[in-house]
Amino acid sequence: MAKTYLAANPTHKLLILDQQSRIGGFWAANSAPPLSLPLLGTFELSDFPLSSPTLKPNDLIPANEIQSYLSRLAAHYALTPRISLQHRVHYATRQADDTWSLSITDLPRAVTKNLKTRRLILATSPASVPMSPPSLRGTSDFNKPIFHTSAFASHPPPSLSPEPIAVLGCFRDAWPVVAAYASSGKPVYWILGRNAKPDAWIAARVGPRGADAEDLAMTRGAGNFSPCLWRQADGYEHKPARSQSGIGKWATGKVWDGVAKDVAAAYEGDPDLEKLRPQYPPFWTGAPPVEAGCIPALVKAGTIRVFDTYAVGLSQGTIHLAAHAGAVPISAVCYAGTTGGLNIPFSPSPTSRTLGIPFRGPAPRTEMHSTLDTTLKSRFPSLIATCPAPPPPTHESTKSWSLFRFVVPAGTSPSVAFVGMVGVARESVVAEAQALWVTAWFDNTEFVGMREHQRREEAALWARFGVWRYPGSGAGREQRVPEFYANTLAYVERLLGDVGVRTRRKGGFAEVTEAYGPKDYKGVLEEFLAVREKRMKRRKSQ
Repeated sequence: MAKTYLAANPTHKLLILDQQSRIGGFWAANSAPPLSLPLLGTFELSDFPLSSPTLKPNDLIPANEIQSYLSRLAAHYALTPRISLQHRVHYATRQADDTWSLSITDLPRAVTKNLKTRRLILATSPASVPMSPPSLRGTSDFNKPIFHTSAFASHPPPSLSPEPIAVLGCFRDAWPVVAAYASSGKPVYWILGRNAKPDAWIAARVGPRGADAEDLAMTRGAGNFSPCLWRQADGYEHKPARSQSGIGKWATGKVWDGVAKDVAAAYEGDPDLEKLRPQYPPFWTGAPPVEAGCIPALVKAGTIRVFDTYAVGLSQGTIHLAAHAGAVPISAVCYAGTTGGLNIPFSPSPTSRTLGIPFRGPAPRTEMHSTLDTTLKSRFPSLIATCPAPPPPTHESTKSWSLFRFVVPAGTSPSVAFVGMVGVARESVVAEAQALWVTAWFDNTEFVGMREHQRREEAALWARFGVWRYPGSGAGREQRVPEFYANTLAYVERLLGDVGVRTRRKGGFAEVTEAYGPKDYKGVLEEFLAVREKRMKRRKSQ
């Protein structure tokens, strides 16, 4: 984001605040194990490839290589001097003139100060805010470590006593921690929670050719079979997914039945693996797949035991489970889960409501949801009719994100943006597209050709569509983040289309059959800057 913004606005002052001690976010060495490792060539900017003499095609990129790459990227684009590490933002206050006042603490010096800025971009991950510790009776008597998955680095396996470790929750951040402990030989009791199921499927090769799931999500032909509200009319219409004809429904059903069969194979062979199977089929799941790694093998070996129940209390060195006789000796409690929200509160209190981010307070009127549902039923009747978990009319929109294009408030003041708050495939590609879009938005909010009321209606419709399309996403989170893994390419192309950049970048039959990756978007920034210059000249001449 910073690199794109500066390319368009080289004279602007820009400051990047990060409370970590090293560049790289959760890829830094002092963080928890990464949720999954990307393949070489899938995690990089289009004009700054990630290369390493130790890596070859189809290798997984180790976390230390990614951290090194991000440090090199920051230096290459002169961002390093603009980064203030170990600085925590406590809250953001919106001023009467639509500027922002930030309360910031320099952590090493324990000095707090206020900073005023005209534009504020939040690039925090949906997984950046840990849930609160579980409230269990007997916690004070436990006398052993209780920590969140994000504190894994402070509690390596050798530091714990020999008893199994209890991992509470089946959220995404539990998987790498379970794998890390179990692969070191540490027995793990994985306690999923009350009526809890993971909301993401284990990553698997799918289809007759064993395609990578992320490649399918970024292939136009595969996207034809995933209903999508934001897909542009580009000559490759997703007719099977939207068709109400018998053949259209049959084709879509057959494709997804095949995907479901392929991913289900990962759960076969052990009753404990079956407990990790998500509640809804892949078609209804928007969360990116999780990399299980060694987990299935270690479950079958007995190193990992899975309990589909919940903890009711603790005592001296033991945990008590519902519907389980007796106390279970353990060495520590590691709890998983993130809120899906921001770790920076906004003030004054009505600000969150007007920004389109989760807030505390009464939900919008039921009639509004009824209107949105009527619109969606007219466009996707089969989808709405077959949804396995229809949302009630009084769905808690106070806990849902409702941003225009999933990045900005729908209002007219271009002073704040939220990037990276989505669950998608090819995160680096989405990051580039969002950076271009936000830069254009800060130039002129009217560039998309929609007035404020139209933007508000569309933001609400996109959010409501996600609730119907992917009821299996966001399970257990305090706040619902947009997750639409299978519709990632359509989203990228909507953003690029808005800013006037080419969306068809392959040509020929490859447009339908080959997956899009970072290399396909090489030169996208230069295209954007050329379009931007023409647009600004037209505005000046009017």
